[in-house]
Amino acid sequence: MWAGSSQRVCHAGALEKGMSLLEVLVSIVLILLTVPFMVALEIGALKLNGDAGEIDRAMWAALAKVEDLRAAGYGGVSSGEDEYTFTDGRIVTRQWTVGNAHPVPSAKTITVVAFERDNVGAEQVSLDFVLAHRMALSGAGTPGGSG
Repeated sequence: MWAGSSQRVCHAGALEKGMSLLEVLVSIVLILLTVPFMVALEIGALKLNGDAGEIDRAMWAALAKVEDLRAAGYGGVSSGEDEYTFTDGRIVTRQWTVGNAHPVPSAKTITVVAFERDNVGAEQVSLDFVLAHRMALSGAGTPGGSG
């Protein structure tokens, strides 16, 4: 008998070709048992990938608002809401609240929350940061200054 041959010798000594019906049925049953689990895994992976995309878009929109609020400065910051539109047309709603940072004087705590506007049950991202009032130091560390 040659290696890789599909023929085998049965008990009576005659050559048998191919697979038996039982072997075919067992392989079909194994395939039918594993395919639903593989499909379920793929569906779960696609859902997680979509959720990660939502979180990523919300995070970028929230970070952009944080930079806008920092650029506005200490005196120009107040609570509000707006929308951020991505190039693919998806819209993220951003809400931010401003409060006093306790016990830090001359500082504000700002919370930015962002989520996709048209997606019911969308994942939301919340960023907290502190914005401090810039104070000028009187001559310390400047050339020619005292200190």
